[in-house]
Amino acid sequence: MKRSHLQYKAQALRLEKIIFVMESILVYIAALFTSALLPSLLIQYVFKSVNPFEAPKAIEYIPVITFLVATVYFIYAIASILNKAAQVKKIDKEMEKLMGNCCGDCSDIEELAELEKLAKKAVKSAKKPAKAKSTKGRSRSARKTAKK
Repeated sequence: MKRSHLQYKAQALRLEKIIFVMESILVYIAALFTSALLPSLLIQYVFKSVNPFEAPKAIEYIPVITFLVATVYFIYAIASILNKAAQVKKIDKEMEKLMGNCCGDCSDIEELAELEKLAKKAVKSAKKPAKAKSTKGRSRSARKTAKK
């Protein structure tokens, strides 16, 4: 696989981990509101005819059920995050293998080879003796200063 594809894959997994954390927090908040509001709404609209001092068993179990669902989702999210972290670590190792001995700052080995060729060419041209410059097309004063 190409290095850029592996980087994309690792970044996507990191973003999924963040999404799982956010979802887990939102599920806990939803569970909090559900356990606080649902029993009173059920008593007010569904169980109108029932004696208000005698609450149905279903209303007693609502907070337990909502926090149980939130906790199960939290455990699932943690397991998924750990799995994704292991995948990211594996991808990072693959990218290190692809890069070889490179220090990590270079983006493309071919570009470096091309730059080295250009540098060698520049050094060779600097070592060659400079040719005499032609004075054709210059003014007289410019020719005099060039001869000095």
